[in-house]
Amino acid sequence: ADAQHLSTQDLLSAADVANLLWGNPDAVNQARTWATNNSVDRVEKGSRVFYRFADVERAVIAMLPSSFPSMPGDASLRCEDAIAVMRTNEVHDNRAICLCMFSTVDYNTIATHLGSIKDGRETIFSRHEFTEDDGSDMALRSHALRHYLNMVAHSGGLSAEQIALFSGRKDIGQNRAYDHFSSEERQAPIGTAIKMGFTGDLVPEKARQIVLRSEFKSLGVVTAHTTDYGWCTHNFASEPCQRHRDCINCEEQVCVKGERQKQENLERLKDETEYLLEQARKALSDEEYGADAWVTHHTKTLARVEQLLAIMGSENTAFGAVIRLASPPPELPSSNDSRAAQVLAGRRRLRK
Repeated sequence: ADAQHLSTQDLLSAADVANLLWGNPDAVNQARTWATNNSVDRVEKGSRVFYRFADVERAVIAMLPSSFPSMPGDASLRCEDAIAVMRTNEVHDNRAICLCMFSTVDYNTIATHLGSIKDGRETIFSRHEFTEDDGSDMALRSHALRHYLNMVAHSGGLSAEQIALFSGRKDIGQNRAYDHFSSEERQAPIGTAIKMGFTGDLVPEKARQIVLRSEFKSLGVVTAHTTDYGWCTHNFASEPCQRHRDCINCEEQVCVKGERQKQENLERLKDETEYLLEQARKALSDEEYGADAWVTHHTKTLARVEQLLAIMGSENTAFGAVIRLASPPPELPSSNDSRAAQVLAGRRRLRK
């Protein structure tokens, strides 16, 4: 704004050029050097030196990105619509920011300032005197930030499915490459909880009724393991869990009406599943590979959670009633399955 009046002048002084480029009319020597480097002819009038506005304008326009008006590498994205643009020299450590020209942000721009490209220039870490524990220079690859974000999500309690969906992965098995927890870090929350006397708080708010062995036996329960939503009656002595802890879709889980914490967990699962189902449906509309499987899974899970909550909320269900949902219907084979897998799934349904 402070240089708009210069557009009506035919000749510019070195101070005018400095004001036009950097907003600093005192940078006269730098302006003369810039004019020489950019082949801007001098116009001498007596003892004074000027530059033609048209020549300065030509030199400035020549600074535009070579791909202008499009972004480098993407002819469909115009510079005016992109977010990866900045004023020229915006992040340079010793050059003044150019107020009348922009540059595109490329990989080298980021990598150099993160230290992953070594060219002797100051990095964001050295500028603030950050070093590694041994005193060496810090460096960070841009992809390391993705690893860090996954670690934050993991430590925050997100499930493998949520992290995969958030990260845009097709297979939750790919999460393993981004899991850098050590065994000590995994055990730390347990140790902290024990030190804080967590075990002393494992007392129900209300006294539990003691169940006689004969009554327990009449329930037909061989084993019982607590879950987030109820109790698992699977006999782990015979075989491992076939549901991989997907308890809500397992017919061996029983729930008891009146267990407030477990019912709150069910309501929280319902909210989370509704959100995940919405995201999976968006992915399906975008034709992302594997999204149909997520839609099927979350739809089935949501239906069972709603069914269980409806039974618990019914006046016809007595307080303390034991609830066990029937086995969920078999899933239809995905169109991505092989022909052999589809035939085998069809035979299993016929036998049932």
